[in-house]
Amino acid sequence: MLKFIGCGSAFAINSSNNSAFFIKNKTLNLFDCGETVFENIVRKKILKGIEKVNIFITHLHSDHCGSLGTFIFYLSAIGVSTDNIRVIFPNKKKISSLLNIFGVINECKLINRCNDFKDFEIKSFRQKHYDMISYGYLCSINGHTFYFSGDTCELNTKILNLLLQGKIDKLYIDTDVLNRGGKYHLEFNALKKYIPKNLRSHVVCMHLHDNCNKQKIKKEGFDLPELI
Repeated sequence: MLKFIGCGSAFAINSSNNSAFFIKNKTLNLFDCGETVFENIVRKKILKGIEKVNIFITHLHSDHCGSLGTFIFYLSAIGVSTDNIRVIFPNKKKISSLLNIFGVINECKLINRCNDFKDFEIKSFRQKHYDMISYGYLCSINGHTFYFSGDTCELNTKILNLLLQGKIDKLYIDTDVLNRGGKYHLEFNALKKYIPKNLRSHVVCMHLHDNCNKQKIKKEGFDLPELI
């Protein structure tokens, strides 16, 4: 359902920042916009034919929003109107402060409630990522439902129950394959306890470290992101 621009963690240097998207009716729907994302969007010609852009931000660590200002400036420069550049983040005060620092507060439209989308349904869920305000997004489009967790050290109970009930087709989840304590990111060992083997093909592990064992992920029945 989602195509990934990159699936790397903050300190990954051999892969781009974790970010994914889908396109619907000439609208790019982007999840996170870290330091490497803007450059990759332009290089990979993702904007070809795009008239509107929705940017869903999960939290304000720089590997998830570091090129947001540049991307917004670029969209404005190539003629995308302010009303067609929409930044979605449930905490309006926090995102407004960031966009003010970037100098693009007047170049885009801010949305803090996920009820303004005609082509799909989307809802935000609060995530635990140490002491950072963080959100995941549950989206239903064309009869399919996915959840994009952003960074989290635990699996949201409501989301887990929806997956177990067969109501989520793909769960894109932050995964620490190195199992380093679970303070910031969901440990792979914990994920294995959450997800029964018959459902693991519906779970995509993302936000991966350079030296993580991807074969281990596949061996345990989980999936990896579809990179473009």
